[in-house]
Amino acid sequence: MIEGSADQVVAHVRSLIEPGALRPGDRLPAERDLASRIGVSRPTVRAGLPALATSLLALMDAPQAFLVHDVGFHRAVAASAGNPILAALIEMVSALYYDRRRQTAARARDPDRARRAMADHLTEARRYQAQEAARARELRRRRRPRTAS
Repeated sequence: MIEGSADQVVAHVRSLIEPGALRPGDRLPAERDLASRIGVSRPTVRAGLPALATSLLALMDAPQAFLVHDVGFHRAVAASAGNPILAALIEMVSALYYDRRRQTAARARDPDRARRAMADHLTEARRYQAQEAARARELRRRRRPRTAS
């Protein structure tokens, strides 16, 4: 294991899960606390979380159950935003990508493939997030009142 690596994050969280200190439904410690406990930077913690999710998914007896919880997670995030349009979009995207995500869950028995699939998913989500942020900035710029010189 490389010191200061995402592997340290995975190993630490697994060391909490195995003896039952961290159980299903429990929240992970805050990013800052994890970084301090493990002795890594916060970006390392952020990099380690997708690897953790992938490694735990690979250990599941029923990866399809993960898919159900994953859809539920995304629905809960949309509902908590209080935006009915976002909730409708999540429903639409869930339906469109269900088969693709089912295949991803089925690959969970192969940790390397699952890791790549999770990385692809996160890359795609970050790309969409950046596009939406750019659109929002452009809309705000267009809406600013112009001042006469």
